[in-house]
Amino acid sequence: RHSEREKWNSSVEGFDAFELQNNFKARDLSWYKATCLTPKGIEESKLIKEAFEYAQIKISKVVSSPSCRAKETALYSFERIDEIFTGLLHYTAFHPLDRKKIGYDLKKAVQSIKIKKDSNIILSAHNKVISHEGFIDEMNVDEGLSESGFYIIENINGKLKVPFKFSQIKNFVILLYRHDFQRKNYQ
Repeated sequence: RHSEREKWNSSVEGFDAFELQNNFKARDLSWYKATCLTPKGIEESKLIKEAFEYAQIKISKVVSSPSCRAKETALYSFERIDEIFTGLLHYTAFHPLDRKKIGYDLKKAVQSIKIKKDSNIILSAHNKVISHEGFIDEMNVDEGLSESGFYIIENINGKLKVPFKFSQIKNFVILLYRHDFQRKNYQ
């Protein structure tokens, strides 16, 4: 899930749909705070970058939602976007009659991505993308992420399975940087 944005919850879907339809660069518009990252979100994304580099996670491709906050998260975290998938926009920004088809199309698109051996695909998206009908075959965790959280999605024999999630980037960082108790004297 993208990092922090301001909470314009009563109108964010409208701005997302407007941004997508018109291919706007939202950061340059008066309502950028509705769809782009806050300064805290930018710093969270930089933390993602540091954590993934420290963990030596190899990335084949970075795919993003067309929303400003998802694109900015991808750029600050992975320094690139290789493709944009409109289906990675949260499903509430789509008309209910379109959601089922979008979910199935998203699954096909994700499965068609060629990845290098022992590497990963990054999907920079939104909290409810995982809820698109037809996208995920098996959820072994509860749905829902805080901003900067992420799911691990595995493609096993053509089935997309979610065995684990990190609700927030801090949970991943704490796991990476485990320490033994140490006592130090300061003078």
